[in-house]
Amino acid sequence: MGFAISSNENNLIQSDSIKLTAKSSHLSWLTQVRGAAAIYVLLHHAVRQITIVGEHANDPLYRLIQLLTSYGHYAVDIFIVLSGYCLMLPLLTKSNFGDSLNFYLRRGARIVLPYYAALALTLILIYLLGNGLQSSEWAKHALPISSDSIWKHLLLIHQWFPNTQNNINGAFWSVGVEFQIYLLFPLFYYAGKKFGFLKTLFFIIVVSYALWSVTYYLDVLNPSENGTSIFYCALFFMGVAAAYYANQQNKAEPILLWIDRYPKLIMLLAFAGIGGLATMSFIIGYTNLGFSIPLQVQSLFVGLFVAVLFYLKGSNRIDFIYFNHSALLRFLEWVGVIGFSLYLLHDPIIAIVWAYIVLPMQLPYYWLQAVVEMFIGLIFSIGIALIFYRFVELPCHQLSKSLAKI
Repeated sequence: MGFAISSNENNLIQSDSIKLTAKSSHLSWLTQVRGAAAIYVLLHHAVRQITIVGEHANDPLYRLIQLLTSYGHYAVDIFIVLSGYCLMLPLLTKSNFGDSLNFYLRRGARIVLPYYAALALTLILIYLLGNGLQSSEWAKHALPISSDSIWKHLLLIHQWFPNTQNNINGAFWSVGVEFQIYLLFPLFYYAGKKFGFLKTLFFIIVVSYALWSVTYYLDVLNPSENGTSIFYCALFFMGVAAAYYANQQNKAEPILLWIDRYPKLIMLLAFAGIGGLATMSFIIGYTNLGFSIPLQVQSLFVGLFVAVLFYLKGSNRIDFIYFNHSALLRFLEWVGVIGFSLYLLHDPIIAIVWAYIVLPMQLPYYWLQAVVEMFIGLIFSIGIALIFYRFVELPCHQLSKSLAKI
């Protein structure tokens, strides 16, 4: 999910209309955002493992933890915007997209091969430990496994079907969605170059959400939260447009000139917008008002807010951190490097931690179960992800870079 940054971003790039300072130190914030989002998704899934018996209100601390970690879908929104942003950066000094087939091959090596390895590893873990995982929340969606589910996962179309979208590994649905967006990226890029990136963004928002609305109201092609997610084309191109305009010297679009004039105010409004949207969604759900805001619609606004923040940060008009937390930022950057591996493997790992470590402890409080599950789950998941990154993802990344030279 938006985890792979091209090696071209480690160079100092300049052109007549665009000047991009893309040294590693300059773009470390992208990796830090990736790391923070990956950790949040893990914590979101870890807290969901807790089996509640009785009334939730009997443990208000658990309810608070549950509330604070309940917006995992927002993290996926961030990943999608981040993916568009990162993929656009290497193209900023090129006059055209280049060889689309070579792009597909490189994305396949970078994303699909590690995904296949994670799929195989997950199936092995299920085979060895599946019986003991029945008590986990994960097992309700991941098991049982059928041959139908396996071949759909191999074709990256499992998210098209309700019965396989969360099967085997609940994190895999978004990998299929993002790879399908990659197939459209050359078309999106050329449309942006020909018609302008803001006009193209508006068009993609309208078309992608119109198509999603059709699938939603006709209930076809699995329009659920973890389904085909056609609307993510809009969020992806938000990241593309943010990268393009953040590194453009001469901006003629009035809306960009206005954003540039009040960067700190816009930053505060964007953060307030995300927080307000989350609060409103919680209040509506908690008070049972009889209606809700679909997560897919929330994603539109989250994507826009995040894209604006990326634009401001990418053009060096704001800074997310106003005080020194260098140790924390280094940790987030380190996690961000292995973020794709962490995302691929954390779902079954935290289920194993719950079933084999936390549940047998018989801890007396739900909040304590949640804290221990998050802590141990994070340690185990990062440890496994680090090994997977070293022996699987990194070689695939190197293969992807070698294909770029062909």
